[in-house]
Amino acid sequence: RLDARGTTGTLEVGVIAGTLPVNPLGALVIRGSSDGTVSVRSARLEGMADFATVPSAHPFIMQSSRVATLVVAFLKDGRFYPASP
Repeated sequence: RLDARGTTGTLEVGVIAGTLPVNPLGALVIRGSSDGTVSVRSARLEGMADFATVPSAHPFIMQSSRVATLVVAFLKDGRFYPASP
């Protein structure tokens, strides 16, 4: 759990990172897997509740139906994927 700035409560955070760079310059500059703008490694946050990657480029991640499904799951259950048995 991450402390929410300006409040006394806590805030659960889930991070979704893209893995499909469409920007050739970004792909040359960013080390490792990325969406062409943000590396998957740098998208991770200490204390995050969950983390997921999707095959999407940075400009299009908000329009991804897979991302929408993951967000709904996180808002309902606090996880992107069901817990393993």
